[in-house]
Amino acid sequence: MAVSRQGIDCEPGYAVLLSTVTALGCAWGSYSLGLSPILGAFVGGVILAESPFANRIRADIAPLKTLFLTLFFTSIGMLTNPLFVIANWQVVLALTAAILLGKTLVITGVTRLFRMPLGHSLATGICLAQIGEFSFVLAEISRSTQLISTHLFDLMISVTVATLFITHYLVSFASKVSGYVGRLFPSSAEEGIDPIHKLSGCIVIIGFGPAGKAVAQELLKDGHSIVLIEMNTNTADEAAAMGIRTVIGDARQLTILKDLGVESARAVVITVPEPITTQH
Repeated sequence: MAVSRQGIDCEPGYAVLLSTVTALGCAWGSYSLGLSPILGAFVGGVILAESPFANRIRADIAPLKTLFLTLFFTSIGMLTNPLFVIANWQVVLALTAAILLGKTLVITGVTRLFRMPLGHSLATGICLAQIGEFSFVLAEISRSTQLISTHLFDLMISVTVATLFITHYLVSFASKVSGYVGRLFPSSAEEGIDPIHKLSGCIVIIGFGPAGKAVAQELLKDGHSIVLIEMNTNTADEAAAMGIRTVIGDARQLTILKDLGVESARAVVITVPEPITTQH
C-alpha cells in the first residue's frame, strides 16, 4: 500500500492505473465466482469511492468518462425495442408515472427522517426518481439466465429509458419546487442541513507545506473550521492527525473543487510554493 500511495503522489497517471487495475481485478474475480464481470466492476467502483484517492481518481478519469458513457448509452439504445413501446405505450406510460411518483415519495420521506428541509427533500426525491442505469445490467443478466421473459425485459428497458429521457426536465422542475416550497415554509429552509462536503463557513487551505502548516495552526488557534486539499498523502495524514478535514487531490482540477462546493467556502488560502501552480 505504501508503494501505491507514493506512486499516486508522484505521478497523476497512477491514479488512472489504480482504478483500471481495481476494476479489471474485481471483474475477473466476479467472473471466476460465476457472477457477471459487470457486477464485479461495479463493486470495484464502490471500493474506489471509499478510498482516500476518490476525488483525485474521479478527476483524472473524467476524459475517459465521456467516452465510456457514450458507448454505454449506445449499447442501451440497441437494447430498446421501439415496436414494443408503440404496441404497449399505455402500460409503459402508466408504469413510468407510477415509478417516478413512488420513488419521489419514498426518497422524500427518507430525507425528511434526516431532518432535511421539505423543499430540499422534494427536490432530492424528484431528481432521483428515475431508474438507475445499473438496472440495464441487472435486466440483461436476468434475461440471459432466463429469470425473466423477453416481454418483461422489453418492458423494463422501455420504462427505464423513459425515465432517463425525462430526467433532464425533472431536474429543472425540482429546482422550482424547492424554491416554491422554501418560500411557502420559510421556517424549514435550512433546518438540520449538515452535508459532509458543505464548506459554508470553512476556510480551505490548498497545500500543506511550511506556509500551509503555519496558516493552519493560526486558524486552529482562533477556532476556525479548516478543510485541506493536498496531493501528498503523507502530508495529508499529518494534517488529519491535527484534526483537519483533508481531501486528497489536485486543486488545479476543477472537478475536485466543484465536488467540494468550494464556492461556498468562507475563504481559500493557497500556500503552494510554485508561482505557476498558484496562478493556475
